[in-house]
Parts: sequence; C-alpha cells; structure tokens
Amino acid sequence: MPRRPGWKYPGNCEVCGGPLNKGKRFCYATCREKLKSQQAMAARVLSPCPQCGEDFHRFPSDVEREEKKFCSKACYLAHRKANFVPKTVPRVCKQCGKDFTMPFSYLKKGRNLGQYCSRKCWNEYMRANGGTHGGEAKAAWGEGTGIFTDGQGYIHEYDPARHKFIRQHRLVMERLLGRPLEKGEKVHHKNGKRDDNRPENLELILGAHFSGKRVKDVYARDLERLALENHKLKLRLSALEDKER
Repeated sequence: MPRRPGWKYPGNCEVCGGPLNKGKRFCYATCREKLKSQQAMAARVLSPCPQCGEDFHRFPSDVEREEKKFCSKACYLAHRKANFVPKTVPRVCKQCGKDFTMPFSYLKKGRNLGQYCSRKCWNEYMRANGGTHGGEAKAAWGEGTGIFTDGQGYIHEYDPARHKFIRQHRLVMERLLGRPLEKGEKVHHKNGKRDDNRPENLELILGAHFSGKRVKDVYARDLERLALENHKLKLRLSALEDKER
C-alpha cells in the first residue's frame, strides 16, 4: 500500500540499512539471521586440536559441552584409530592352555568361538582328536552314541540309522511325526533357544526359515491377561448401567 506524500520511514535496518517502520529492527528475516550468524562467528574462541596441535575456532557452546574438539574429520579419525582400545574378554586356549584375549563382538557370532589362540593350535587339536568338532564327536562316532554342540549353538546327535550326526531338533521332530522330514520341511524353536529341543518348543514349518521368536508366542500371555481384564471391565460397566436404571 503506498504511503501518503511526504511520509518518511522513522528508522533503518541494522544490517542492510534499508528503511523500516516504527518499532522494527530488521527489514526481513534474512537480515536478522545474518546478524545472528555474524555475532556467533565473532564469539568463537581459538582452541588447539588434540591431534595436530593447530589452533582452530570453536563456538562457546561446543567448548562447554566438550564437543567438536578436532579441527577436521581426518584428525578425529586419526586420533580415534591411535587411541582406540577394543573391548576384549579373556580366554584360555583349548590346545596349549595359553591365556589370550578376543574381541567381545566375536562372542555374538557364536557361543563356542574363541577356543584356540591361533590357527596352529586349532590344526593341532583337530589332528589329535579327529574331526572339526573335536574329541566329543570322535568318541560319539566310535561308540555310536553321544551329542555335541556346534559353533552356532545347535545340538547334534548321532543317528545310527544314517551313520552320521544330525541336528537333534530335527531328530526329535522326526520321532514325533513317525517319519523322516521331507525336503523343504524345517524345525523352528519357538523360544529362540537353539539348544532347547523339547517337543513342546519345536514347530514344523515349510519354506524359508526365520530366526528369533514369534510375536504371538512372546505376547500370548499378555494378550490373555488383557482379554481377561477387558471382560472384567465390561461386567463392571454393565453392573453400573443396571444400577443407574
């Protein structure tokens, strides 16, 4: 809307110097943000980089929170690589009895990992005991009985009919069905524990196998409890409605 003839703006913008209405400091929001940015840049302090030692500018808020201590990402990665201490767990070699350590993350890949300090000890143990699974598998093979647990946590049991070791949960399911498992039939552990081969914990499935637990198995008790509470609340609500009538 045009101003009347002879009207003048009472002030100017603090950033760009443009004309302003009364009570205004900036002509646009961009000028306000520009001034804030200039003030923040002026408030920066010099701080030495822990890696290269060169001084660089840091914001006061970063200094208070002890953040952005390095001048560049390259210095941050170099400092982390030089001072990184991985979390390890102590282990004892199954062959030579030597104490050694292994990364904690390796234990998540398998329960029976980290039994040997080196590949040499692993080869010596395999040659002395026979087979990948060690002395337990060799003794079970010779006697026709016995079980052992592999690196993935599955229990293997010797099957005299096939003259080899079979995963125990498959043998348990075959005994329940009274027949061998066909191609494509797999056995799932309901509670997610691979060494829990109780018949009530096993489920026969077809197609692609999945790991973990079923949602309906985990929350079955919670659903039953909620259904019971819902039924009780409905009874109380109907009783209150009868009293009001």
